[in-house]
Amino acid sequence: FAGYVLSAERDSKLTGQEKYRTFSDILANTSIVSAGVRYFLNIIAKPSWSCEAADDSKEAEMYAEFVEEVLDDLATPWSRVVRRSGTYRFHGFSIQEWTAKKRDDGKIGLQDIESRPQWTIWRWEVDDAGLVAGVWQLSPNSGLPVGIPRSKLLYLVDDVLSDSPEGTGIF
Repeated sequence: FAGYVLSAERDSKLTGQEKYRTFSDILANTSIVSAGVRYFLNIIAKPSWSCEAADDSKEAEMYAEFVEEVLDDLATPWSRVVRRSGTYRFHGFSIQEWTAKKRDDGKIGLQDIESRPQWTIWRWEVDDAGLVAGVWQLSPNSGLPVGIPRSKLLYLVDDVLSDSPEGTGIF
């Protein structure tokens, strides 16, 4: 409602931003949980990533090579981006914001893909069709809301059990 997720949860430690603090406490203080989460995230981040050409044309091969170059040139290593993105399975969603840069060859690539922790996502912009159009993040530095449009987001959600933009994670 008005960008805020309504929940039927009765435990105040599992509602709003407080649930992400509760989850962080469990991760930090329950060794079997932290070991399992770390193991899963390391498994998904470890593989070598490559891009396959859509067909045998020179153009398709050129685009595949370009994507690999962009991923290798991020300020944050791609494996860390994947690892942070994988937290959606536990929290229900994951938000990353990408920034573009002009490359030396004149093409536009990616400068970085930076994590936006779940506890900082305060409100959701949802369009009339129920699709996420953007989010409002409370800046950890200033405490002020910052709007991030959907076109700038890498947004992953576990929406199997819920149509909430926050999804329903394992936690």
